[in-house]
Amino acid sequence: FCNSYGLNLLNNTANISFSIIDQKFRQAAVWFAAGALLAAVGFIHSFGFITADIVGVLKPGWKWVIGYLAMSGVMLAVPVFMEKSSHEAV
Repeated sequence: FCNSYGLNLLNNTANISFSIIDQKFRQAAVWFAAGALLAAVGFIHSFGFITADIVGVLKPGWKWVIGYLAMSGVMLAVPVFMEKSSHEAV
């Protein structure tokens, strides 16, 4: 699974960063929502400690889900508060 940047779909941090840098805030909101879904299922941000090891476990990481959804909302709100520049970049 690759996105338009040719990166792995699960490389969510890079996808979000590229979207924000390119001022594609709706796209960033979608990536944050994808992160929330992955955290809710337990694919990311969930791990457990066992004897001398750290292992992944499939349990929801609710604090991460809330954080991702909050940032998704922020990304959707950003265009509302942005001002258009009156000067063109040269």
